[in-house]
Amino acid sequence: MTDLDAVDTIVPQAAPVDLVVEAERFVLGTMMTEIDRTPGADDLTPGEFYLGRHGAILRAIRAGQAAGDPVDPLAVAARLQASGELQRCGGVLYLHELVAAAGYPGTVAHHAGIIRAAARRRERMQLLARAAQIADKDELWASQGPRLLERLSGPPDAATVTARRSWKPVDLTAVLAGDYQPPLPTVGRRDDGIGMFYPGRLHTIASESEAGKTWLALLAVRAELEAGNAVVYLDFEDDEGGVVGRLMAMQVKPELIRDRFAYFKPDDAITSLGNREDLAQALGDLRPTLSVLDGVTEAMSLHGLEMKDNTDIASFGKMLPRWIADRGPASVALDHVTKSTEGRGRYAIGGVHKLNGLNGAAYTLENRRPFGVGLTGRSTVQITKDRPAQLRRHSLPGREGLFWYGDLIMTSHEAAFVELGLEAPVARPDTGLRPTAVMLKVSRVVADNPGGLSKNAIETMVGGKASVVRTALELLVNEGFVLQRKEGASLIHSHIKPFTIEALEAPGD
Repeated sequence: MTDLDAVDTIVPQAAPVDLVVEAERFVLGTMMTEIDRTPGADDLTPGEFYLGRHGAILRAIRAGQAAGDPVDPLAVAARLQASGELQRCGGVLYLHELVAAAGYPGTVAHHAGIIRAAARRRERMQLLARAAQIADKDELWASQGPRLLERLSGPPDAATVTARRSWKPVDLTAVLAGDYQPPLPTVGRRDDGIGMFYPGRLHTIASESEAGKTWLALLAVRAELEAGNAVVYLDFEDDEGGVVGRLMAMQVKPELIRDRFAYFKPDDAITSLGNREDLAQALGDLRPTLSVLDGVTEAMSLHGLEMKDNTDIASFGKMLPRWIADRGPASVALDHVTKSTEGRGRYAIGGVHKLNGLNGAAYTLENRRPFGVGLTGRSTVQITKDRPAQLRRHSLPGREGLFWYGDLIMTSHEAAFVELGLEAPVARPDTGLRPTAVMLKVSRVVADNPGGLSKNAIETMVGGKASVVRTALELLVNEGFVLQRKEGASLIHSHIKPFTIEALEAPGD
């Protein structure tokens, strides 16, 4: 546990974040409808608002009031437009949503109090974080920290007690009445429209390097941006040129990236001064449906955590990806599989604990054809875990309990233009329609030459009609028996696993 984790357990929360945000919406909406009847909010300042866009809206309302102008949604929108902040604040539609959230003016003072209490707590936490940075010796923090906490935190209020009472029985009324709806994968989409991720849940995508896990995540990013939603991207591996360059190569419109895509390149821990507040503000301003964390290994290292320590893995999940998922978006962490294919099974680096900690879905990618400029690459996408159990029914069963969800296919015409898709799985045709005898020969020839063979070498060694050998090789590559990789100007084929007639019974194997 870090110093600030300890601080967060001692200094109680002023109120749940959702309650603070709704209080802000209530106050702003009421101010736009009851100009002279909101005295309880008179001394609120923009800096006390949790969401940055709410602070900007308050500034526009105050400016209108000072000038004696109307402060209805259209008038406030005009002021925000003039200052260049309307888009950031959600547009005219969001202002009307605020008015719909308005209520009885007599309760404005109560909701304003919630906003002030939350602002005070954030200020305290910033002071504590600054103190922790100054007192960089653990011994000094251990000896002086509790007294400093006592002086800064103050007594808990009623909202604090409510926020911490999570050990109460869950209301089962909806489930017992048959009204409970299981979560559905509505974020991202396969080519046939089937979703990839569950809102508000934690997911992983794992693969070896260059198998396409970032491309798969960006495919979901594109789907959400084009659907009118927002995305937050935390990048611990690449940079903005690499990630945004890929989106533009996928023909995502620049205005969608500018307005709905928030890119982060962290170089210090989320627990450092102000970092969590900055991320929380972006989540509140954009209300993203998808959050991508690219580079779990690097992110954990940045936070001083060990990938092979299950306790550290659980701590990191709670600290960042699950913290994000709890705020609404589907949270997707990109990870690496173990280098050894022997016994790899269903797991990424770090062991079974990460897989068991997921409450969404976990995917792995296995590359069949290499990705590269001027090439058409292919990776098989498999489901290793599906906690809500709504994705497996759109997949085909494979080996070792895996399910074949689809194939990621990317055709690169040039560096600045790629076609990317996620094809649904297709059941294999009857063995009588396939050159299975030739597939057996090709599989054995490739297995007997562990250094790899070119297509021409395979055709020569197998013999017979070249077109049939090429078809057999194509099927073996697509179905995961043979790996195709680029070496110089040649495509080299190497053995993954033996092809047998029995293998045809396991689609996606």
